[in-house]
Amino acid sequence: MKYSVLILVLLSFTPVVGQDGGNWIHSFDMSTFDEKGRGSAEVTVVGSSPSCFSQEITANVVDGVLEFQLFEEDHRLCHLDLRYEPLSIEYQFDEAPRLVQALRVFTDNGRSDGIVVTTRGPYILEELVPHIPGDSDLSRIFDSGDLVNVFRGGEFEDDLVGNSTWFSGDWNGDGEFDSSDFVLAFNAGQFTRSRSRAVSIPEPSMLLSFTFAAIGIVLHAVRGQRR
Repeated sequence: MKYSVLILVLLSFTPVVGQDGGNWIHSFDMSTFDEKGRGSAEVTVVGSSPSCFSQEITANVVDGVLEFQLFEEDHRLCHLDLRYEPLSIEYQFDEAPRLVQALRVFTDNGRSDGIVVTTRGPYILEELVPHIPGDSDLSRIFDSGDLVNVFRGGEFEDDLVGNSTWFSGDWNGDGEFDSSDFVLAFNAGQFTRSRSRAVSIPEPSMLLSFTFAAIGIVLHAVRGQRR
């Protein structure tokens, strides 16, 4: 009985095993993006005490891959530390990531300005492709919340050339947010009224205005193409 209790206690400290052998990640939570491409994430890792593991975390998107780098002191005692501490980071990107991964970076001081001794990974955390046309916040759903986002950005058919991103309404990749993006999004047939993640949305009357405005733009664009 005594040994059974000990085994149960040890199992309770067992971390969540990620893909590619990333058993150092206990949990991962990434927010949706706003119209400026701003988001945040929280990574909980094993052995993340301030004196040992991951004193710094960075995020960057390169070629569609969002990579979190967690910096760790270069000593083996960290692997015996079973405490869970959340590491939070806020970021802003112009490019919608298709893949999220994490990389362990061992340095001589546990920070990004230190000398890199070795790295481990990367470990895949989440795949975000294929992107749904219209899903500006990357919630995996195209709904009224996305319309609110892009209209809030104020870039629809503006005078600036090539200033729009996926987050602000450029879903066809031409650098502009115009009626052709709405045509692409609604023709894909993925629009839904539901909202799976909690977001801040305006009053229902304003939400309906955004929705009807978007539908009107699409109908006008389709009629223009038929002429």
